[in-house]
Amino acid sequence: MITKKNINIKSTFVHMLSDALSSVVVVIAALIIKFWNWRWIDPVLTILVSIFILIEALKITYKAANILMESNPCIDLEQVKQRILKINEIEHVHHVHLWQYSDKLIMMDAHINVSADMNIEDLENIYVKVGQELLPLGINHITLQAERNRGLNNNMISNNNLD
Repeated sequence: MITKKNINIKSTFVHMLSDALSSVVVVIAALIIKFWNWRWIDPVLTILVSIFILIEALKITYKAANILMESNPCIDLEQVKQRILKINEIEHVHHVHLWQYSDKLIMMDAHINVSADMNIEDLENIYVKVGQELLPLGINHITLQAERNRGLNNNMISNNNLD
Protein backbone atom coordinates (compact mmCIF):
# COMPACT_ATOMS: atom_id res chain seq x y z
CA MET A 1 0.00 0.00 0.00
CA ILE A 2 2.60 2.58 1.03
CA THR A 3 6.12 2.31 -0.32
CA LYS A 4 8.01 3.92 2.55
CA LYS A 5 11.24 2.13 3.40
CA ASN A 6 11.14 3.01 7.10
CA ILE A 7 9.12 0.41 8.96
CA ASN A 8 8.33 2.81 11.83
CA ILE A 9 6.82 5.36 9.46
CA LYS A 10 4.82 2.67 7.70
CA SER A 11 3.45 1.21 10.94
CA THR A 12 2.51 4.67 12.22
CA PHE A 13 0.80 5.46 8.91
CA VAL A 14 -1.17 2.21 8.98
CA HIS A 15 -2.17 2.85 12.60
CA MET A 16 -3.46 6.34 11.81
CA LEU A 17 -5.16 5.14 8.63
CA SER A 18 -6.94 2.34 10.48
CA ASP A 19 -8.17 4.82 13.13
CA ALA A 20 -9.49 7.16 10.45
CA LEU A 21 -11.01 4.31 8.46
CA SER A 22 -12.75 2.97 11.57
CA SER A 23 -14.27 6.38 12.27
CA VAL A 24 -15.49 6.78 8.70
CA VAL A 25 -16.99 3.28 8.72
CA VAL A 26 -18.85 4.01 11.97
CA VAL A 27 -20.43 7.13 10.44
CA ILE A 28 -21.32 5.31 7.21
CA ALA A 29 -22.83 2.39 9.13
CA ALA A 30 -24.84 4.77 11.32
CA LEU A 31 -26.26 6.55 8.27
CA ILE A 32 -27.16 3.28 6.54
CA ILE A 33 -28.85 1.97 9.68
CA LYS A 34 -30.76 5.24 10.15
CA PHE A 35 -32.05 5.50 6.58
CA TRP A 36 -32.44 1.85 5.52
CA ASN A 37 -32.46 0.05 8.87
CA TRP A 38 -29.83 -2.45 7.67
CA ARG A 39 -28.49 -3.40 11.08
CA TRP A 40 -26.27 -6.11 9.58
CA ILE A 41 -24.10 -3.47 7.86
CA ASP A 42 -22.26 -2.53 11.07
CA PRO A 43 -20.69 -5.96 11.71
CA VAL A 44 -19.98 -6.45 7.99
CA LEU A 45 -18.08 -3.16 7.72
CA THR A 46 -16.33 -3.86 11.03
CA ILE A 47 -15.12 -7.22 9.71
CA LEU A 48 -13.88 -5.60 6.48
CA VAL A 49 -11.91 -2.97 8.39
CA SER A 50 -10.54 -5.67 10.70
CA ILE A 51 -9.35 -7.71 7.71
CA PHE A 52 -7.60 -4.66 6.26
CA ILE A 53 -5.87 -3.95 9.59
CA LEU A 54 -4.86 -7.60 9.97
CA ILE A 55 -3.35 -7.81 6.48
CA GLU A 56 -1.34 -4.61 6.94
CA ALA A 57 -0.22 -5.65 10.43
CA LEU A 58 0.96 -9.03 9.14
CA LYS A 59 3.04 -7.35 6.41
CA ILE A 60 4.72 -5.08 8.95
CA THR A 61 5.25 -7.93 11.41
CA TYR A 62 6.81 -10.10 8.69
CA LYS A 63 9.24 -7.37 7.71
CA ALA A 64 10.11 -6.61 11.35
CA ALA A 65 10.67 -10.31 12.09
CA ASN A 66 13.02 -10.62 9.11
CA ILE A 67 15.02 -7.65 10.35
CA LEU A 68 15.15 -8.99 13.92
CA MET A 69 16.29 -12.38 12.64
CA GLU A 70 18.89 -10.64 10.43
CA SER A 71 17.64 -12.70 7.52
CA ASN A 72 18.93 -12.66 3.98
CA PRO A 73 17.36 -9.71 2.15
CA CYS A 74 15.70 -10.20 -1.22
CA ILE A 75 18.81 -9.54 -3.28
CA ASP A 76 19.78 -11.70 -6.23
CA LEU A 77 23.05 -13.30 -5.13
CA GLU A 78 24.04 -14.06 -8.72
CA GLN A 79 23.83 -10.35 -9.45
CA VAL A 80 26.06 -9.66 -6.43
CA LYS A 81 28.61 -12.11 -7.83
CA GLN A 82 28.50 -10.56 -11.31
CA ARG A 83 28.93 -7.05 -9.96
CA ILE A 84 31.90 -8.05 -7.80
CA LEU A 85 33.61 -10.03 -10.56
CA LYS A 86 33.13 -7.09 -12.94
CA ILE A 87 36.09 -5.54 -11.12
CA ASN A 88 39.15 -6.74 -13.07
CA GLU A 89 41.45 -7.11 -10.07
CA ILE A 90 39.12 -9.62 -8.37
CA GLU A 91 39.71 -13.19 -9.54
CA HIS A 92 37.25 -15.08 -7.32
CA VAL A 93 34.66 -14.41 -4.63
CA HIS A 94 33.47 -16.84 -1.95
CA HIS A 95 31.92 -17.01 1.52
CA VAL A 96 29.44 -14.27 0.68
CA HIS A 97 27.01 -13.53 3.49
CA LEU A 98 24.16 -11.02 3.25
CA TRP A 99 21.84 -9.96 6.01
CA GLN A 100 19.50 -7.13 6.80
CA TYR A 101 20.43 -5.38 10.04
CA SER A 102 17.73 -2.71 9.97
CA ASP A 103 15.24 -1.31 7.50
CA LYS A 104 18.00 0.93 6.11
CA LEU A 105 21.13 -1.19 6.59
CA ILE A 106 21.97 -4.23 4.48
CA MET A 107 25.31 -5.78 5.32
CA MET A 108 27.60 -8.10 3.40
CA ASP A 109 30.85 -9.82 4.12
CA ALA A 110 32.84 -11.81 1.61
CA HIS A 111 36.25 -13.18 0.75
CA ILE A 112 37.82 -12.04 -2.50
CA ASN A 113 40.88 -13.44 -4.25
CA VAL A 114 43.28 -10.95 -5.77
CA SER A 115 46.63 -11.26 -7.54
CA ALA A 116 49.80 -11.89 -5.55
CA ASP A 117 51.38 -8.57 -6.50
CA MET A 118 48.51 -6.49 -5.07
CA ASN A 119 49.56 -3.81 -2.58
CA ILE A 120 47.49 -2.25 0.19
CA GLU A 121 46.70 0.92 -1.76
CA ASP A 122 45.33 -1.12 -4.65
CA LEU A 123 43.24 -3.12 -2.18
CA GLU A 124 41.75 0.08 -0.79
CA ASN A 125 40.75 1.08 -4.33
CA ILE A 126 39.15 -2.34 -4.87
CA TYR A 127 37.16 -1.98 -1.65
CA VAL A 128 35.84 1.38 -2.85
CA LYS A 129 34.93 -0.09 -6.26
CA VAL A 130 33.06 -2.99 -4.66
CA GLY A 131 31.13 -0.55 -2.49
CA GLN A 132 30.18 1.51 -5.54
CA GLU A 133 29.11 -1.59 -7.47
CA LEU A 134 26.90 -2.95 -4.69
CA LEU A 135 25.29 0.28 -3.48
CA PRO A 136 22.63 0.22 -6.27
CA LEU A 137 21.53 -3.19 -4.90
CA GLY A 138 20.96 -1.61 -1.48
CA ILE A 139 24.05 -3.13 0.12
CA ASN A 140 25.53 -0.29 2.12
CA HIS A 141 27.86 -1.90 4.68
CA ILE A 142 30.54 -4.19 3.25
CA THR A 143 33.38 -6.09 4.89
CA LEU A 144 35.83 -7.78 2.53
CA GLN A 145 38.65 -10.15 3.29
CA ALA A 146 41.27 -10.15 0.56
CA GLU A 147 43.10 -13.43 -0.05
CA ARG A 148 45.57 -14.73 -2.59
CA ASN A 149 45.10 -18.49 -2.92
CA ARG A 150 42.83 -19.50 -0.07
CA GLY A 151 39.25 -20.50 -0.83
CA LEU A 152 39.57 -20.83 -4.59
CA ASN A 153 37.62 -24.10 -4.50
CA ASN A 154 34.98 -22.87 -2.06
CA ASN A 155 31.40 -22.09 -2.93
CA MET A 156 30.64 -18.56 -4.00
CA ILE A 157 27.59 -18.07 -1.81
CA SER A 158 26.24 -19.52 1.39
CA ASN A 159 22.76 -19.08 2.77
CA ASN A 160 23.58 -20.98 5.93
CA ASN A 161 26.33 -21.15 8.50
CA LEU A 162 27.80 -24.49 7.41
CA ASP A 163 30.77 -23.04 5.58
